[in-house]
Amino acid sequence: MATMVTPESAAASRDEAAAHVTPRLLYTVKQLELAVRAAITQIVEPHDLTVTQYTALSVLARPRPQTVSDLARHSFVRAQSMSEVIGSLEERKLVRRRRYPQDRKRIYIELTAKGAKLLASLEDDMNGLEDAVFGGLTSSQRRRMSQWLGDARSKAEHLHT
Repeated sequence: MATMVTPESAAASRDEAAAHVTPRLLYTVKQLELAVRAAITQIVEPHDLTVTQYTALSVLARPRPQTVSDLARHSFVRAQSMSEVIGSLEERKLVRRRRYPQDRKRIYIELTAKGAKLLASLEDDMNGLEDAVFGGLTSSQRRRMSQWLGDARSKAEHLHT
């Protein structure tokens, strides 16, 4: 005698099958990004910063001069939006705009001492977050993962160019 399939048994079978399917890697990466962004928000909000502002400050801590366009690319926002972010950081004297003698046409953004001090005050919390998320990895595994993710990001950025 044939087993009768009911809507309930069909749904249960689909749910069971779905539980055994590995989610797409891209979906997992996006879930990680959302969870980390929420955690970073909790760290930076008490300092009256947004995640985008924190990202801009952390990019500016690198030794290479950065333009508004450079910062926008690192933060995945439009240059116009980043200009507004920089304006708010400038009002708080965390960054300043400067023309460099070797390239008078471009305006570079740089971290002020006050901005560097604020960024340094967040370092322990950010290290703690990274350790909480990636604590199961060795330093070698972290470096490899960072390289893989950087390579993937680079490839993804060139998909539409």
